[in-house]
Amino acid sequence: MNTETKLLNQPTETEIETGINRILKPLTTKQFIWLLIGSGLSVTLWLAVHNGFRNLAHLPLCLSYLISMSPEERRRPLGRGETLAVILALVIIIGGGIALNMWFPSRFPKEPPRFLVNPTVILPLWLLFVWLVYRGWRLGKRQGDATA
Repeated sequence: MNTETKLLNQPTETEIETGINRILKPLTTKQFIWLLIGSGLSVTLWLAVHNGFRNLAHLPLCLSYLISMSPEERRRPLGRGETLAVILALVIIIGGGIALNMWFPSRFPKEPPRFLVNPTVILPLWLLFVWLVYRGWRLGKRQGDATA
């Protein structure tokens, strides 16, 4: 380690790579393709002009995530902490939606704000997602090559 790095306390490229790989889940090619298809359909529906299609934008992404899960992940029972986290998240989301609708019904328009359906906002976020999925796929390929 050189003195510049010590003085600035900046992580090295290897440390950054290790940190990113710790966050990402290794993906197979099938999982990678399903996530790309689902995210592409979701972005297309979100950018659609008709609001009815926009309401369905989350479905392809959720379905592709479920399809891309390995059988071991789908069969694994949830632990007590995970079950509590899921129930708590659902209560907060549903309760928050009901509370906002009861107390502030006129403040929330039926259509999302224009910046949320602007391609200059949506496409960079989608490209970031695709890049992260690609990194997970490459990580899976590297781990597969290392074990073979």
